[in-house]
Amino acid sequence: MEGQNSYLMRLNCGGPPLQVYDFKTPKYLDREEPGVFCVRRCIKFSVGKRVCAFNITEKSKEDRVYSVNIDVTEQSGKGSYAKTSMWFGMNNRYDILCSVRSMLSGSYELFRQNYSVPTLPDIESTGFFCSMSGYGSYFTLEKKKLEKSEVVERVKSTHDFLVGGDETVNVKVKITNDKKVGLRVEVERPVKLTLDYSCRVFEKMEEKMEDEIQKNMLSFLRNATAELPPDESPTDPFSLYYSQSGRVRHKESLFHGHERNNQF
Repeated sequence: MEGQNSYLMRLNCGGPPLQVYDFKTPKYLDREEPGVFCVRRCIKFSVGKRVCAFNITEKSKEDRVYSVNIDVTEQSGKGSYAKTSMWFGMNNRYDILCSVRSMLSGSYELFRQNYSVPTLPDIESTGFFCSMSGYGSYFTLEKKKLEKSEVVERVKSTHDFLVGGDETVNVKVKITNDKKVGLRVEVERPVKLTLDYSCRVFEKMEEKMEDEIQKNMLSFLRNATAELPPDESPTDPFSLYYSQSGRVRHKESLFHGHERNNQF
């Protein structure tokens, strides 16, 4: 291995520590695509029988990274696993293309929510939880676009793995399209966070999106009702919004909801 590191993270809840493996391969020739070279980085967490693996593979041709694959897999040790595969590709028109696929086996359940609000980055949030083991993870994929454009200038993926009753391990990956070297991948070192802090970060992100949705909808309804004849205009445009679409409700943190169900 070109670079490998192994260390322990002590958990506040006690019990066995979290073992972290972080290694990166040297550049190697792809067996399926002629002239293509790959570099792979793996960050693996293990505690007890639970294992989470975070694999990032960069593909390059003529010294330009044109494709990045991120595979996140977690196993509960009880015959259940969850896997998310993300692909990012360099594109001359839209800068960065991306796709996300998820697979579940055994007792894992999936929760997903998408936000697309102009002026703010598109956000997809996903949670995986194993009902038998009581463990899970939560991640967001954020796509930042150029103003008044469909060009994606940057994507950011944030993953939180639940490792104890009140702790998570956080991994962040940022991908930008550099015209000289292709896709540029930045991976932050895994950090341990409290569960409350992780939940609040995700909640604030979702609240910001939902507040913007509500503000835009109410602005539209005010303008629409202003154009109606007086006898047809509702006395309160807010009531029209709530009665037709239902008030946008903040999605309760998946970690907190699962915490109550399983009583970590």
